[in-house]
Amino acid sequence: MDLSCTHHRPPADQRMIGAATPLHRGRDLATYEITLNDEDGNRTCTARLTCVLREHPSHRHPS
Repeated sequence: MDLSCTHHRPPADQRMIGAATPLHRGRDLATYEITLNDEDGNRTCTARLTCVLREHPSHRHPS
């Protein structure tokens, strides 16, 4: 539904580490904060993702 990214610095020539932390998980919407850091712990990007939650058809209960 929405993705907003802030790039703080260019990535270093090393392994990047990403983490997604749920900020809100409702019945229909979820919001996550996503961070990307280099191996030295320097944050290169912060993002916020809001998405619609839908039940997979195979998990629906019969009526």
